[in-house]
Amino acid sequence: MNEESQKRGQLVVLASAVTKSYQMGSEFITPLKAVDLQVQRGEFLALSGSSGSGKTTFLNLIGGIDIPSSGEIKVDGVPLQRLKSDQLARFRAEKIGFIFQTFNLIPTLSALENVEYPLVLLRMKPSERRALAMEALARVGLEKFVKHRPPQMSGGQRQRVAIARAMVKNPPLVLADEPTANLDARTACEILDLMAKLNRELGTTFVFSTHDARILERASRIFKVGEVA
Repeated sequence: MNEESQKRGQLVVLASAVTKSYQMGSEFITPLKAVDLQVQRGEFLALSGSSGSGKTTFLNLIGGIDIPSSGEIKVDGVPLQRLKSDQLARFRAEKIGFIFQTFNLIPTLSALENVEYPLVLLRMKPSERRALAMEALARVGLEKFVKHRPPQMSGGQRQRVAIARAMVKNPPLVLADEPTANLDARTACEILDLMAKLNRELGTTFVFSTHDARILERASRIFKVGEVA
């Protein structure tokens, strides 16, 4: 068994009895109740469910952006709730890539600078982070657009920059929240082809929050997030 096959057999996400509640006025809303999920390394997994079912909430919990009201989440073997805020921020920066439906790029920075930004947070040397950012942009087919700023790029190009930014640190896990929502049909298919290729060739684990049938058709597995009670 080669190294990549061994990696694909490992758990990258383990969620046990995860519940999340919010207080709105005098009422409590619980979008997630005692959810269990195991994600193997190398999966191309889709979290599905109707609006309000809690799929984005669950994605944010897996990413350490929010914390569960109860239960436990481990990413790459690390229990997120046991990390202090600065440790959690560092863990996210090193281990998790994020792709958003609104791209979340910094409009005043070039494509190259946007992709470099996570490596700046990791205090990597300028020459090293520049080389890694160039490699990531080439991987998504944007080596000729390194100096372009987001307002000068199409939606598909901006999402490719966002993918390069998520992948530049070679994380074990990439979380994508409705990554095709703001793209036309043709561009959405091209972006899905790209992410599937990265998953296949690099073994990166992708977890999507989506209701897009095109993603659901390509997913290696679909996890149905329950409806709000």
